[in-house]
Amino acid sequence: MEGSRMMRGGVWLIGALWLLALGCQGGPPLRGAEPRPMSPPDTGARTLQREAPVETVVLPRQPDAATTSPPGEPLDEVPPPEVLKPTEPEALTEAPEADTLDPPPEGADLTTWYPLPKRERRVKRGELELLAINTGERKRVRLYDNKGRQRSAAVRQLTRVCRDHRRNRTRNMDRRLAAILYAIGQAYGRPLHLVSGYRVPTRRDRRRRRRGKQASRHGSGEAADIRVPGVPPQELAYFIRANFERVGGGYYPTSEFVHVDVRSTSYYWVDFSGPGERQQLKSLPIEPAPKRGSDWTVKSSRRLPKAMRP
Repeated sequence: MEGSRMMRGGVWLIGALWLLALGCQGGPPLRGAEPRPMSPPDTGARTLQREAPVETVVLPRQPDAATTSPPGEPLDEVPPPEVLKPTEPEALTEAPEADTLDPPPEGADLTTWYPLPKRERRVKRGELELLAINTGERKRVRLYDNKGRQRSAAVRQLTRVCRDHRRNRTRNMDRRLAAILYAIGQAYGRPLHLVSGYRVPTRRDRRRRRRGKQASRHGSGEAADIRVPGVPPQELAYFIRANFERVGGGYYPTSEFVHVDVRSTSYYWVDFSGPGERQQLKSLPIEPAPKRGSDWTVKSSRRLPKAMRP
């Protein structure tokens, strides 16, 4: 009995040792279970993947097209780079002299300067046509009737065309100014382009009037800035200076228009400033001056001479 017990104990001991050895080696896989691959222990540090090295390919240098030449011939010489010479500053153009108005042709009758054939006249006798370039408004009025009398209704229409387009305000046009504009339009037989007519007086104008000084005549309806299509402003300024008494004539070569106003003593000037710039006035001599008494607008602007009546 004791021998059989010892034999059993030995068998059990051998089985236990065998199971212990199998457990240390992972043991045999269980039935119905797939073998699981062993993963390395997680030590908490990230494993960096090494990138494959990039191979650098060096291409052979291509010969320059300007230096290549057929085999057996020498290479063409490359010209040296061009050296830029410093440019000299342009000479500043001097302002023209004050009295540079071209005289009219010899023997020309200044009262009918540049006479046009009847078929080329665009304005009939007794009529005045104005085109306000700021508003695009065009007005043709019959300023004088068949008896040579100035029509008040036509002057009111001209006043409307010459209004201050910024503030839409008007002031009655001076009747002699209307007569001067009529004479200019009849001399060239063309409509007049109105650059500026009546302008609301500025603070500077009101301040000058309080001090007893002369302000801009645009604020009193006695001045206009005009152009005549096809006529250089320089010639138009000369025409005004040679035909009218007691007027102011300004020649603006930069802006290309002529100023004309009504005053007691004639004064002429040239202004080289542009729009919005400070004035650059130079006075002009009052020569050639019209013969005293030859300006019909001074005698009676409300009635035409018999020779000029329609």
